[in-house]
Amino acid sequence: MRYRIWDKQSPVNGVPAEKFLSMMGYTPEQEVYIIENDDGTAWIVQTFENSPYVGQTIEEKAQAHLDALLGEVPISQLESLQAYYERTQEVMNNAG
Repeated sequence: MRYRIWDKQSPVNGVPAEKFLSMMGYTPEQEVYIIENDDGTAWIVQTFENSPYVGQTIEEKAQAHLDALLGEVPISQLESLQAYYERTQEVMNNAG
């Protein structure tokens, strides 16, 4: 699985770019990423605006989306989870 930033020129799963833009309601100005299966088939298509993932750029949003699908958690989130776990254990140990 990988992502690519769509150039709005290439067909998507055999659909010509112009028709795909129209079908999806995208404008030529919108930034779009496509997450593809290992065989190159487009699976998920998101614009910068409707991506559910945080990022300052379309590449960051696409990478975060791909990481979530692959089960990769950023180090910053792991550190936050570790700190939460340690605080919880401390509270539980002091409560008993």
